[in-house]
Amino acid sequence: AKIVRRGPIIDGDLSDAVWQDAEAATGFVSIPRAEKASVETEVRIVTDGKWLYFAFHNVEPHYGELKAYAMNRDEAVWQDDAVEIFLDTNLDRTTYYQILVNTLGTIQDNDTRDAVWNGDIKAAARKGKGYWDVEIAINLASMKAKAAPGDVWGMNLCRDRWAGRAENSSWAFVGHSFHTPSKFGKLVFEK
Repeated sequence: AKIVRRGPIIDGDLSDAVWQDAEAATGFVSIPRAEKASVETEVRIVTDGKWLYFAFHNVEPHYGELKAYAMNRDEAVWQDDAVEIFLDTNLDRTTYYQILVNTLGTIQDNDTRDAVWNGDIKAAARKGKGYWDVEIAINLASMKAKAAPGDVWGMNLCRDRWAGRAENSSWAFVGHSFHTPSKFGKLVFEK
């Protein structure tokens, strides 16, 4: 993740300058087959030391079929077209935070150590012809985490897709379940 002086405005518009210089995580694979996902998902990540920011650009040729029912926090967002973030902040390969956001900007969040955890999270989604975008900001303090240069966390980025051909895809190949922290990739904070 690139360390920046000031984070983006969380409005679902990915034209903010901070996203232009951030490297994109791509190459999502379909779960459980490990084949290239049928549609592209691109994620950029930056931090200002207080918040961790994510920008998801989701290509969607079946834009008119997007499924979005969860409207209240902690409803079953994963049953909608949604994105998911898994963060193993202490790199123990066992415990993690999970943040989900659908096309309406509805948030669902979980902590494997605390069943009632609600993180300090902001999210906004924006739809366009052939795509939908999401911006997410997570307050590091709400995860009891710091993001110092050189720090390494376990991470996975996932997409629940119901429009067109249903498909779950993942940045790190985790097998049959997104919930496999031993197979998460790594999030490295730039020095």
